[in-house]
Amino acid sequence: MQAAKRSRTETLAVAEAMSAPIWDPRMQGELERQIEKRKDRKAVAAEDGVLLASEVDDELRGRVREVQSRRLKTDREAAAQAKKVAVATAMRNCNELDMAGWQCHVALDCQGDSGLNRALIQLRLRRVADMSARVGVFVRKDPTTPGQRASWIAALTGAWITVPAFIVSKGQHGACVAHSPPAIQQSRRIWVSENFANGHAQIVTLLREAARRPGSKWTTQPTRAGFLAAKGFLNLGFVTLAEKRLPEFAAKPNAFTVDSFLPWIAKHRGGHNPHFKVGDCRS
Repeated sequence: MQAAKRSRTETLAVAEAMSAPIWDPRMQGELERQIEKRKDRKAVAAEDGVLLASEVDDELRGRVREVQSRRLKTDREAAAQAKKVAVATAMRNCNELDMAGWQCHVALDCQGDSGLNRALIQLRLRRVADMSARVGVFVRKDPTTPGQRASWIAALTGAWITVPAFIVSKGQHGACVAHSPPAIQQSRRIWVSENFANGHAQIVTLLREAARRPGSKWTTQPTRAGFLAAKGFLNLGFVTLAEKRLPEFAAKPNAFTVDSFLPWIAKHRGGHNPHFKVGDCRS
C-alpha cells in the first residue's frame, strides 16, 4: 500500500522542524545561570581560604568582592523586612493583647503622670514596687536605658519596656521594646560561680526566679567541674571579671560576666538572627 504523498507545505514544515536548533534560549539561559553559580561557589571557597594561592587571580578577587556586596545587600534587606514585621507584630499585640493582671513596675520619674496612673487602672495592670522576674511591663521615660535589673528581666522573660505614652494610648503611640523569644525559652543549663553569686546577689535571684517560671527551659549545672567539662552554648556560666581572666574561663566563650551576657543574648537569641524587637507603635 503506497503512502500518501505530502503536500509541498507539509514537506517544508517537516524540513523546518528537522533543521531547527536543538539548543534553545531557555537552555542557554540555564547554562549561564549555572556558570554564574559555579563562579559564586568558587568565590566563596576563595573567601573561606580553601583554594590554593595559584588559583586566586584578580578576576576571582573581583568576584569575591561582588559576592560580598550582594550578601551585604541581602542582609540589609532581610533586616529591614524583619524590622517591618517586628513593628507590625508589636502594633498588633498592642491592640489585641490583654495585659490584665500583669505586674507593672513604674520608674520614679514616671510616677507623677496622672494619665499614666488612670491607664494602669483601666488596663488592670498590677503596679508593684519590687523588680522580680514576675514583672511583665516596665514603664520608663527612656526604654533603651531601663536599668540593670529591668534589662536582665526583659532579656530573660520577654517583659516589655515601654514609655508612659504607650500605656496611656493603649499601644497606639510610643515605644515598646520587647525581647523575642525570651531567653528562658531556649534550652540552657546554667552555672553560677560562688564569687559571682556573692557580688551580684540580685542578678542571681532573678536568674533563679526566671528559671522557675512556667515554660522555662533552663536548668542548673550544679558544679564548676561540670560546667568546665561541658561544651557549647547549651551551657552558660556566670563568673566575675577576675574569674574570667583565669585560663579555664578565658578559654570558655560561654562563661559570661555581668556586663557581657546581655549583649551576647541580644545577638544570639534562638541561635539565629534576632531577637531583639523594637516596636514603635504609632497610629
